[in-house]
Formats: sequence, C-alpha cells, structure tokens
Amino acid sequence: MSSSKRVFSPQTLQKIADLGGHVSSVERGYRNISTPYISPPSSRSSPGTLEANKSSLTRFPEVLESAQTLELLGYTASKAEFFWNRFLQLKDEDFESFLLNLITYHSGDADSIGDDWRAVMSSMGISPALQESVMNEKFTDIRMTQPLKKWLVEILRMNFAALMHLDGTVNRMISKGEGDTVNLRGGAGNDEEAEAEVRGLVSPEQVPEGHVVLWKGITRERLTSRGFFEQQPRSVNFLAVVSEGLSDFSSARSVLYFTPQYEIAAPYAQYVESLAIVENATCILQLFVPNDFLNSLKTRRMEFGPDWKELVWTSRKGREYPDSWFKDYSRQEVIVGPISKGAKAGWSRMKNWKDISRDNVLHLANGEMGTQLVFMKDRHRRLLAAAVENKIHLYNYNLGTKYADPWDQEELEGMKEELTDIIGVALPPAVAVFAAEFAHGASSLFEAGTVIAREDFGWPGGGRGHGGTDEDEDGGGGEFHLESACVVNKRLG
Repeated sequence: MSSSKRVFSPQTLQKIADLGGHVSSVERGYRNISTPYISPPSSRSSPGTLEANKSSLTRFPEVLESAQTLELLGYTASKAEFFWNRFLQLKDEDFESFLLNLITYHSGDADSIGDDWRAVMSSMGISPALQESVMNEKFTDIRMTQPLKKWLVEILRMNFAALMHLDGTVNRMISKGEGDTVNLRGGAGNDEEAEAEVRGLVSPEQVPEGHVVLWKGITRERLTSRGFFEQQPRSVNFLAVVSEGLSDFSSARSVLYFTPQYEIAAPYAQYVESLAIVENATCILQLFVPNDFLNSLKTRRMEFGPDWKELVWTSRKGREYPDSWFKDYSRQEVIVGPISKGAKAGWSRMKNWKDISRDNVLHLANGEMGTQLVFMKDRHRRLLAAAVENKIHLYNYNLGTKYADPWDQEELEGMKEELTDIIGVALPPAVAVFAAEFAHGASSLFEAGTVIAREDFGWPGGGRGHGGTDEDEDGGGGEFHLESACVVNKRLG
C-alpha cells in the first residue's frame, strides 16, 4: 500500500521560496529546487567547506514512495517503473520491505571474483552507474567479504532512510540560520584532509591500561533505527549491530563481530560511504575492552588451518556443524580468527572446505591477516555492554570527528535528521547517483599499519600466524592472553 508522503513538505517548500529559493512545479514526478541551503555536488571543495550556488537547480522526487525514488536509489528508469507498478498491486507490504525483498528474493547472487557481479545486478535492474560504484576496484577486498545481495540490501536500507529524513534536515538548516548547507553527494572532495582528521582517533597513550581496542565500521542508519544508544539506562544495545547467519563463524544465529585492526574497519566505512546518497553516512565504533573481561570468557583462538576452514565453510554454506566438534564449538563464548573473503571460487560453488585457500583470507597491505573477534552468545553481548560502559566512542568517519555524547537526545536526533555537518543527495538521472569518481577512499585501501603484540598475545594475523602453510593447524583454545597487548595503527598517531 503506497503512501503519499512527500520528500519535502509544503511547509518546507514555502520556507525555501520565502528565503529567495526556487521551487518548480512537479514534472514527471520530480521537482526542481534551488536554494542556498542545498548545494550541488560540483560546489564541494573539501569536507566542511561548502559553497552555495543559488542558480543551481537540483531535482528531487516529489513523493517518497514512488518510481522516481526507486530510480534515485539505483534502479534503471524502466525497472523503477516496472517495480513501482508491481508495488501498487500489493495490499499489505510497506515500501521499505518491498525494496529489500526485491533484492533478497532475487534468484541470482554473486560471492566470488569468478562470478559475474555486473550480470547479476543487470538482471535485478540495477543501473550501470550503481554497478560501477559497487565494482570500484579500490574496494575489491572489502566487497568480497560478503555476497552481493547483502551489500545491496545494506545500501538500499541506508539510502532510503537518508531520503526519508531530508525534509527534517533542510528544516533544521533553515532554523539554525548559521549558513549551514545541505551538500549534494559528489564532487572530488579532499580525501587527504578527511584521512588526516581520522588518524587522530586513538594513540597508544590514550588506551587505558589493561584494555584492548576493538573497532567496527557501521552505517548510521543501523545505529539510529535499531536503538543502539539506549536512553534508559545510558548503555548500548549490541543487538542492533549483530551480523545475521551465513557469516564466518555462524551458520544460523546472529553474532557480534569486531576487529582489533582499524585498517579493517576504516575501508569498510570508506566503501559504504562511497555507495551512499548522503555524505557522512558511516560511523566507526571504538571500544576499550578490559582484558580481564575478555580473559574471563571461554575463547577459541583459530589460526588459518583445517579447523578454521571447516568452520567458515560450514557457516557460509548454512550447514549443520559436524557432531565431532559441535559440542566444543557450541561452548565457545568468543572466537578469534582470520576474516574470510570470496576468491576465485565463492562459497556457493565450494563443494568441500578443503577448497579454501589463503586467497580466501582478507589481508592488509603489509601481509597481515585480517582478524575478527566474535562474541558468540546473547548473554555476552549484555556483559560486553556493561564492561565497556563509558569506554565506547563513536566517530564520524568522513569528517574524522567524535560525537561528544551520542546518548544525548538532541545529538541522537541530529544523527537522524541532521546527519551532522555535511549532507548530500545524489540526483536522478541514475547516472549521476552513484558515479564512481565520487567514491571516497585513499588510493590504497590498506595503508601501512601494524598490530603491536607481544609473544603471548597471539592474534591470528598479528605478530605471528601469517607465515605458515596451508596445512597449518589451529592454535587451540584455552585462556586468551590479552593483558600485555596494545593494538595500534600507524595512521592513528
């Protein structure tokens, strides 16, 4: 059932006109708008530096739930019209669910370098421009960490939420009257400045003694729509950021993934940012986790080897775990091990875990294996929230700025409506929506970094664990010694 909710309310359009802006009549489902509060992509010179251009007309869908919105989100014009007519025939499905189901229930998918990702997207009706951005070679390794359909669901959910909040964003800018501008997505930007600001996120002396730093790149939409920052009490809801089944260490249940390597979290944020129709769509979570808490949990530390291969293969394929090691697996409260990715052969085509090679492991530029630390049980998500109370920080990745108090209601609402200092909306036609040249990111995804670890640290891919052969055995379980470890990134100070 469709809704007639407009992208811009009549009141907002009147405010724009009263302030000397231009508001056109609706033509073919779009409205042209020109105002100092909305700045086109070409006017962006660098993050935080916006130049309004009153003569620039920008085109927006008139109605939020419409064929025009489908086109804005990345479908071809013909497919957008086709899907919109299909949606009009439905009675009980909301528009956002319909959007996501278009991807989820599509028959094709891609999860390896050998798969034809573009062909699958074409069969879905995805525009050539969005395809180009999804296939950005700068982000190939990150893209291969999950199948195409998972990426597209994340992109659609994030971008539809941004469009829903655009009216509130412009109203807020007008109310402030401080020269703030809604910036259209695009422009060359200044990635070096943005990167420089992010480098100062943490330095060794800032890490509390007896703690380990964990990171997670995340979309702002997931944090705000799923209630990550709980108001009463002032805590966090880690259920909002869990990963669903068919992930590295879980075939069915939802588990909580983090990485001790900033070089893993940052490229994820860069990639998703490049696919957003708003700027500043991604955040990075930083946790200072007490070693005592981690050492109190039953932990399985896995190196690249047969056990890791079988666990990842079984989980990614959605299979039942073998009886021979299911009991031991089910007891684990934390699993630490390498991060997998698709390679020449994807998970869907692998017939045996023995087909997994080192090409199926995410690596940093310096050769280190990408590492993940995974909380496996529901109870320990709650315990983790208590352990990191007052030790969790949220950063705007694009600007490299820290949210002073993300629990504050005004700041939280600002995340939903304001999307902080710079906001942009990509414009139809679709070729302008996801232009690859507007993608954020440094020239190299994984710039030189390191994980500093003493001999008893034992992160897979840390000081050891990346120099063996394909037949290396797993590192075994037992106590996970973290008390002497300090995870540091060279880019961070």
